[in-house]
Amino acid sequence: KRIEESGLKAAVLTDHDSVDGVERFISLCHKFGIDTMTGIEVSSTHHRLLSRQNLWKTELHILGYGYNLETLSKNNELLYHNQVIRNHHVEAMIMKYRANREFMISFVELTKQFDIPWPLTSKYWLIKSRTLDILKTEDMDFAQARANATREIANGGPFYIERGNYISPKEAIELITSHNGIAVWAHPLIYFHRLEKSFGKKAEAIFEETLEQLIGYGLYGLEIYTKHHTARDRRFLLG
Repeated sequence: KRIEESGLKAAVLTDHDSVDGVERFISLCHKFGIDTMTGIEVSSTHHRLLSRQNLWKTELHILGYGYNLETLSKNNELLYHNQVIRNHHVEAMIMKYRANREFMISFVELTKQFDIPWPLTSKYWLIKSRTLDILKTEDMDFAQARANATREIANGGPFYIERGNYISPKEAIELITSHNGIAVWAHPLIYFHRLEKSFGKKAEAIFEETLEQLIGYGLYGLEIYTKHHTARDRRFLLG
């Protein structure tokens, strides 16, 4: 309903590692006269070998559009793997909170608090729950509390836990293309900025090398217009 009221002519649902809502979303889009297709955002873990003892890793997210929903739904072992990794990550952070007696919610209580289906549990719901918890005792607005909750589990924060490995970018792309979809690299400049922090002037060359590799796996396109990209970022990608 909100999509219709906004005036958008087309919309696609791209949940992380789940297609559970896609069929219903498409049905409702048709009801409201909104053009749509199947969608998903598949999480992947990208590794770069620096030396025999040093492995650099980060996440790449691959959007999938127009895939066959019926066949992909029946071959979801890779998606299930990602869902397990995400849930274990949230559980580990909750356990760290509880061990320090900072935030005593349980994983089950978190899912019930927001009525979250198991495949969609993520750190974002943990941040929201922790935000509401902070507001009970601290005199601040929601945005401030959310910023504090986000910092607590960010890298370097007191309750940070490193996430396990998702499937590889190759597996993510081939999962989409093998079911007749097109694969698009989501917010690629997040990866580029991480490269800049770790590799400095070598970042652009490594980015181009990674892009060429992903194209070899079957990547179709890049996401350009997103809140994660500045005008400079868009010029870089379009160039």
